[in-house]
Amino acid sequence: MAISQGLLDQIYKINCGQSGIKGTGTHNCPFNIKLISTIILLPQGTLLEEAFSLAYMQTLQQEGKAVVLSKVVAVEDLTAADNQTTDAGTNIITTTGKSPRTFAFTFRNGLYFDMAMATLESFGSYDVIYLDSANSIIFNTSGEGLNTIVKGFTVGQFGKDAYKQVIGADNAFTRIWLQELYRDEFDMEAGWAVASEHNIRNASLDGVNDAKVVFEVIPGATDTTVIFSVKTAADKKSIDLGGLLPADLQLTKDGVVVAFSTITQDTTTLNYTGAVASALTAGQVLTLRLNNVAFTTGIIKKGNRLYKSNTTRVTVVA
Repeated sequence: MAISQGLLDQIYKINCGQSGIKGTGTHNCPFNIKLISTIILLPQGTLLEEAFSLAYMQTLQQEGKAVVLSKVVAVEDLTAADNQTTDAGTNIITTTGKSPRTFAFTFRNGLYFDMAMATLESFGSYDVIYLDSANSIIFNTSGEGLNTIVKGFTVGQFGKDAYKQVIGADNAFTRIWLQELYRDEFDMEAGWAVASEHNIRNASLDGVNDAKVVFEVIPGATDTTVIFSVKTAADKKSIDLGGLLPADLQLTKDGVVVAFSTITQDTTTLNYTGAVASALTAGQVLTLRLNNVAFTTGIIKKGNRLYKSNTTRVTVVA
């Protein structure tokens, strides 16, 4: 699939080359990256094809193609000075190597978030695009017209420092860092889409929330309903998903998918009751998880939030 015209229309880019320098004029509004607020990781080599929008980004998340790290509170530029040599006798300086851009990002999203960062540590797994505090998107782009390629900057090492707990007046925080392998991807091929060109906002773009589905009552033979809850995995608080639908769940009986006919919610306990067409029988093994049949990841979207759950299991009693 080629790049869409919608995405092409969003890209701002200065094309530079020794054969025809342009972009040095100042009769324009200068673009400068503000504080990076959200990091979006993509599997290395992923090409973006649709116009930037919240719906497109969340679809990439549901497809398992985007990992969103939001609420950055501090950024450090760790890029080393370029390598240079000085010729003996003439003192002529030559640049012999460009240092990869390296950044550290601080979050105060808690220990559960820190544990998730540990699972992302790797070398050569991701590309990265950024969303700054002004909601501008920064990415790599090359080519022209409908042959334009839009992707993230190629990441080498993605690392995580040890979690810093609360000590005295110091807040707890998670610090991750990454290195963009190829300087030219930014120096020569950086592109951006400003906030007026899309509807992605730091306030609405977030990562996938880890949920835990629990059978609140062990089902019995002849039952035609199952009672369950959906809680946050980190602190086991009930989640009011605001109208959970049969299409948001996958129930199996002895490995066979069975659809709920209806789902109702108790407004006091926030427990859900799902009705099935045929009565349960003793010894049947039931499994239940959040699910969206359009994606293999099991990630569902309720409102503007994404959730993924465990697969819980129970055996029907006599």
